[in-house]
Amino acid sequence: MADRLLTGALAFALALFVWLYARSRERETLDNISIPVTVRLAPGLSDAYRLESPAAGQVRVSFTGPTNRLREVQEAVSRNEMSVAIDYSIPEDQVDRNRVEDSVRIEATDLRVPPGVVVTPIDGRNRVPVALSRLGEKVLKVRVETSKDLEARLRVVPETARV
Repeated sequence: MADRLLTGALAFALALFVWLYARSRERETLDNISIPVTVRLAPGLSDAYRLESPAAGQVRVSFTGPTNRLREVQEAVSRNEMSVAIDYSIPEDQVDRNRVEDSVRIEATDLRVPPGVVVTPIDGRNRVPVALSRLGEKVLKVRVETSKDLEARLRVVPETARV
């Protein structure tokens, strides 16, 4: 009786190992792939701020999935069709500042991949730095520096300029 139970448990364990091995072979991995990221200002901010940091950066991600789907991902990466475009909005606590330095974190949901493919951003390599400067207007008086004898005959029009 114990012999039959032991044989059944051994058969179950072997079947489990074969199943785990077969499942592990179904999923392949593409590690440490560089994906280009384009950072744009959110609508309404382009008139008030200038993007100073490089508008394009790169992040590193890994892909896991079926072999045929990973082949599609690899082809898209090689043709530069796999990229991320992010609209950056200024955090509420930094709206009053003239210069904003921040970083944009790229999440797995920001990448469009075929069904069945799982994206895993690599920690520490999934951020793109962003630096913004506020644009403003100021009215300044126009002043011409000349010699004293020309100053009486010189007339500046307009007297002010918007910078």
